[in-house]
Amino acid sequence: MKDDRDESDGEEMDHDSGESSSTSTDSTDGSDSDDSSEMDVAECERRRNECLDILADLERQFNTLREQYIMALLNCRGRQHVFTFPNLLN
Repeated sequence: MKDDRDESDGEEMDHDSGESSSTSTDSTDGSDSDDSSEMDVAECERRRNECLDILADLERQFNTLREQYIMALLNCRGRQHVFTFPNLLN
């Protein structure tokens, strides 16, 4: 997130470099920081939701693999050995 902001600041500096007046860039910095903080909040929320989706997908994959592992234990060793490790069934 910070890198995106740094890149956009750099682009803004490139556009402003043709202007010799520093007061025009200083006056817009105050409103840009408000806009960028709002965008940062929106970006953080978007990334948070994306990470939660990825986490939910990983949990589904883990549960599928755990079930496959338990089924393999049942097929290879028989039920009696699996029940000696009841924590595998939860």
